[in-house]
Amino acid sequence: MVVGTGLDGINGNEGGKHLDSRRYLIFFVALLLSGWILEGLPDDVSAQLKSVANTSQHEEKETMNEEFVFEVLKSFQGSLYDQELQRWKGTISPPKEWLKPHKDSDDWRTAVTAMILIGWIEHGPMYNELLANLDAEDIESAGRSAAGLNLIWDKYRHLAETKFKKDILPLCWEVILKHSTSWPNWKVVTFFRMMEAVPHEDSLEPLIWFIENTDNDALSYSAVKSLARLKKEIVAPRLKQSESINVRIRTRLEDALEELEDASTP
Repeated sequence: MVVGTGLDGINGNEGGKHLDSRRYLIFFVALLLSGWILEGLPDDVSAQLKSVANTSQHEEKETMNEEFVFEVLKSFQGSLYDQELQRWKGTISPPKEWLKPHKDSDDWRTAVTAMILIGWIEHGPMYNELLANLDAEDIESAGRSAAGLNLIWDKYRHLAETKFKKDILPLCWEVILKHSTSWPNWKVVTFFRMMEAVPHEDSLEPLIWFIENTDNDALSYSAVKSLARLKKEIVAPRLKQSESINVRIRTRLEDALEELEDASTP
């Protein structure tokens, strides 16, 4: 899988005019701070302009940092994503208010990335505890039991259904978008099982993206089962738009829907 940087909005033409206006602002601020443009002005006016320039320079730097790191987090996967996430947690940490407008974006990646980061702000300790507990699971012992790894998967599915509820979804999206190729299958399946337990329309695009892009049959099946838990009126129109979902996946989805219908029949 090829991972793009997704930084066109920063280095390319997209948003170029916006950045050009910032460059003019930075140039003007630099002139102010150099003192060249302040020559001949009254001292009080000069002091006020310097104050404005210093404030603008600080705000410009913070905004550019936040936007750049957000784009990086939106685009990177695996260890590169983990490194940037840790840097974001430890140094920049955009406030939740800065992220809120992004979660309403028409671009699903922007919206989901914002919701993931807001999830870490609001539920970070819970996420860290869950990930630590998952790492500590004795999968060899579970694999030797009659239930197999379902013993672990069912436990976390139950926790999602009864305790975590929709608060766990941002972490689930992060795992399937960022770690599905670098984490062991059993661990990724755990998060699909939790998504099954908490079906939500915001999971639609991450699941569709995953099904379209993965070549892992086991994980693809888990993703389809999670997708089948969503409302048909949400899933059906979206599937018609996706030419990348082949007949095999459509058949799996139909089978998963039939399984759900059979399970719900008295």
